[in-house]
Amino acid sequence: MEKNQPRIAKLFKTALLGLATVVLATACNKTTEPPIRPDETAKYNISGQVLGNNLENSDLTALAGVTVSYKFGSVSDETTTDANGYFSFEGLVSAGRYDLTFSLGGYNTTYYSLEFPTLRGTIIDYQLKITMVKLPAGMTTVDPAAGGTVPVTGAVTAQLTVNPSTTVKDASGKDVAGEINITATPVNDIVTGQAESTTGLAVLQFLPEGYRFSPALNLAVQNPMTNHYFGNTFLQYYDAGTGMWNTMSQPVTFANGAYNTTIDHFSIYKIGFSNGRSEVSSESRSIDVIDGVIDNTGKLEPVPVIFAKVQRLTGYVYTTPIADALQAAGITSDVDELTAEIQKVIKASNQGVDAVDQMTTVESEIPVNISVPANTKLTMTAQQVVTTVAYTFNIMSTSGSSYSVVVNTLVPANSVSVTTDFTPGDTHTVPGGDGTGGGGSN
Repeated sequence: MEKNQPRIAKLFKTALLGLATVVLATACNKTTEPPIRPDETAKYNISGQVLGNNLENSDLTALAGVTVSYKFGSVSDETTTDANGYFSFEGLVSAGRYDLTFSLGGYNTTYYSLEFPTLRGTIIDYQLKITMVKLPAGMTTVDPAAGGTVPVTGAVTAQLTVNPSTTVKDASGKDVAGEINITATPVNDIVTGQAESTTGLAVLQFLPEGYRFSPALNLAVQNPMTNHYFGNTFLQYYDAGTGMWNTMSQPVTFANGAYNTTIDHFSIYKIGFSNGRSEVSSESRSIDVIDGVIDNTGKLEPVPVIFAKVQRLTGYVYTTPIADALQAAGITSDVDELTAEIQKVIKASNQGVDAVDQMTTVESEIPVNISVPANTKLTMTAQQVVTTVAYTFNIMSTSGSSYSVVVNTLVPANSVSVTTDFTPGDTHTVPGGDGTGGGGSN
């Protein structure tokens, strides 16, 4: 602005959202090019450059493709920044307040408001330099009043839809007004050991934690398979207070290549499917006992035994490969994808442990707390139960066919039973016993 020149355009308001900042370098210039008559209504130009900051350093980069819009009462217009981040609105003829919005996917929406005074016979140029801050991964800015969508990318592809006129309350129950930053990201499953808790399809975290929405938000999780999808699906959310997954009442349906449901509050959610887990049969297997024979015959004192060392079976196995079970049910496509999903479910059902090719043994100490009497031999044997656990999956084809796929596993029990057998020795083998006093005949 020229020295001693009165301020022609005045800053009305600068609004910041979240991490967004506005770095303003304004030039308010009065010009007569092109010529304008002294009695003619003033013309106003708004122009500038938009730069991006990635939060990791102070380097600024010109942002192309930023949507720049303004509202002046009921009048609005928009443009986009060029390759060097520049934009302009020229030839505006109305004095008053102009509310500008700068938006670009992956960056925090930024706002700027200014007000032009009523003048005649002049042209006013108002120049801005705006810095937009890159959003953290998975964060999207949404105005619940207007509605919007929140994409989820990464290990899972999904979309959360906020309907127009949605009301929001925070975790304390207070109303939340204006735009909100929503973070939606795939996360690792939280294994709780619940039989009904599965992974299978998607585990997603939505933040801010505890925010509640009315009406509920629509969630669509893309199906990773082309020709098939899982039936008997359900929605769960994780309750950090109890450390358990809670199954929700709202259904999960399949349409347009996605699993669809609704959520009314932010938490960690899981879309899973019933695994039909059941224990089919059990058998007891003999396992080795290390130093299982303690021979105390011929001894006068008892021997304490605190533990029995056993070679305990560990690791669970598939009785037949999953791919073979799919083929046996009549499924010949999407085999790799289905196998991966089924493996995740069975892994979650086994405390997050993967299956092994064959069971192995590990040395374990089993408390027995017994005493081997004098002149007695102890023999210890051990048994471990191995259970056949079946998982039954309902798989649908996009053409309408339904398949029941059964996958069997062999799972050794964590517990081991130890049997003790005491065998008394001959009394003549004990020093000082019958027939062992020694001595000869006179």
